[in-house]
Amino acid sequence: MQDYVPPKSSLQDEKAKLRANLLLEVTAGKITATQAAERLGVSRKTWHEWQARGLAALFAAMQDRPTGRPPTPVDEEAERLAKELEDKHREVEEREMARRIQSLLRPLPPLEPGAGSKKKP
Repeated sequence: MQDYVPPKSSLQDEKAKLRANLLLEVTAGKITATQAAERLGVSRKTWHEWQARGLAALFAAMQDRPTGRPPTPVDEEAERLAKELEDKHREVEEREMARRIQSLLRPLPPLEPGAGSKKKP
């Protein structure tokens, strides 16, 4: 659906207002389509085309619209870089954890015989 763009000149404004008023009068049954076409100096066929276009625009304008703020545009490059950075952080954490585990699993130096005993000789 396209947003309504107001006409550029005041003459166009006046023509549009007249057409809109005649559309409302015809829709309300106050005048006929033939009378509206005569006032505008156009054929009934042209009037009916305008009428259909005007009613379609009115119907479209009266549709519910999504509430709230419109979604923020997605910056695909920024999202890709953020994911890449997150992956690198995770990789660094995994390597650090593996280094810690390896340092804990290194064999302890062998105990000298009797070095760990608390008995007095």
